[in-house]
Amino acid sequence: MRAWLVLACLLALGCGQREQRSAHDGGEPPSLRQWAPTAAQWLARVAQAHEAADRAVDRGDRPAARKELLAVLEAPAQPALQRGDREAVLADLYGRLSGLAADEGGASEALTWADRGLALGRQQDVLTINLLLFRSRAHRRLGHLPEARADLEAARRIQRQYGGG
Repeated sequence: MRAWLVLACLLALGCGQREQRSAHDGGEPPSLRQWAPTAAQWLARVAQAHEAADRAVDRGDRPAARKELLAVLEAPAQPALQRGDREAVLADLYGRLSGLAADEGGASEALTWADRGLALGRQQDVLTINLLLFRSRAHRRLGHLPEARADLEAARRIQRQYGGG
């Protein structure tokens, strides 16, 4: 899933580039090298962080997984990414951090990460479903049952739109 998300963002990055031509450049489109490396490097770093986090989780080292993902968040998200693409990548990172926090027993931290992901904007997509489910789980562990039910129902409404029952 994460590899697909990064690939989709890279494709959107390439497809979203306008061919801006001027008399100064002989009418040639600008090179991707002028702007893409920073965005492409950031997306590659995100993919590497997810892979490293997967390996850390596999060996039972959740703190190391968390550290890998946090390192990506500490670096600025590249502005060359289209707004929706950047938010999708960040929402995925926040969801992953929420899940890790919940697995470590940190319901309050899990709630914070899920809230940050949802603050990027709710879409009718699997990322929003995941964030709502993580937040529902955190609310439930904190004893906030009405909020947990509301988030669970919101996730189910989105899922039904996809024919997922």
